[in-house]
Amino acid sequence: IEQDKEQGHIPFLVISSVGDGRSDDISSLADLCSEHNIWLHVEGADTVVGLKEKLIFFQKADSISIQPSSLLRFSGSDCVTFFPQKEVSPLFGRLSEPSLSCLPLWFHLLSFGRDQLEDTLQKACQLSRDLVSEMEKSESVDVFGLHEDMGGLSVHLRYSPTISDPEGSLSEEFLNKLCEQILLDILVESRDLGVDLVTLGSLTSLRFRPLMSPSLSSESSLSSFVHKIFTETKCIDDTLAGRPAFAEAVTKEKEMQNVLIDNFIGLGAVRFYPSFLPQGEGLSPEMKREVDVLNSRLAQKLRESDNIFREGETPQGDVCVGVGVDTLPLSPSRVASYMSTIRDTATNLGLYKKLMDDVEGLVRESIREAEAEIAREKSEM
Repeated sequence: IEQDKEQGHIPFLVISSVGDGRSDDISSLADLCSEHNIWLHVEGADTVVGLKEKLIFFQKADSISIQPSSLLRFSGSDCVTFFPQKEVSPLFGRLSEPSLSCLPLWFHLLSFGRDQLEDTLQKACQLSRDLVSEMEKSESVDVFGLHEDMGGLSVHLRYSPTISDPEGSLSEEFLNKLCEQILLDILVESRDLGVDLVTLGSLTSLRFRPLMSPSLSSESSLSSFVHKIFTETKCIDDTLAGRPAFAEAVTKEKEMQNVLIDNFIGLGAVRFYPSFLPQGEGLSPEMKREVDVLNSRLAQKLRESDNIFREGETPQGDVCVGVGVDTLPLSPSRVASYMSTIRDTATNLGLYKKLMDDVEGLVRESIREAEAEIAREKSEM
């Protein structure tokens, strides 16, 4: 503000946010705006206006905008702006001017009734409190965003791994993808609660907004959602903890390589790559294509027997087999069994023999080309 004034500008408006996991310090902002004679507007995406005696910004802000249509279940104004104890708005003109823009809201408030409105708001508050109370029992989930004193009822949930990460594989992007996967895995329960995915800054989280749900969520829906979250995060914890054991099992297989897939959610990835093939970048493009085709066949066959398997691709563009999240308790023997399944399937498909035949074919073709080149050179002499 001071810098703008020094440059000859006139700061006149500060727009702050309340609720939806991003609540600003309205009291401090109000004091700052008052000092510099600046209008303070508050955006309250899921603000509980019915409890205004508890809300600081109703006494501090110059204007507040909310979205009441979801709460009151009517199609009308997407946004309603209040001017607490203000007769004139320098930004919006005189408030006494005739306007019917809030007429749908007024009618629905009348039909909804004060008692029902307050009951709905209190129930929404309790559901958010209950969710926070339950989720704080999990060490694998970070809970944030509930600012009840500021009128924001959103609860944000973000997976937080409990295992150590010495290799730095659990990147921010990886954890964001995990949140997306969790939402997909519990889609039915999430839809019943009105849970969606939201990005705050660079972090993705699951967002519970009781006032924005299709119908105000019940305790049974909440319990089912919490149970599914606990189950899902337990599976992910076990899977991530089993990664070292899976990598070790792969190293014992002569015909397999342990490879990486960027931000892959699962035990790990393996590539069928017999030891007789050259390591590093010594593989010809033709042979690489053959190996990729065989790995694709292997992944497809494995997926027919278990959805935990999928085809993947390394950062270098090599086709491989990914082993995803296990939904059952993950013991060392179970980890080893996945490697056995991959090895046995590769054997049953005859991949080793097929690759040997391909190599022999390529060698014979190279010999023929070399002989033809020698013959051509002799004829030109």
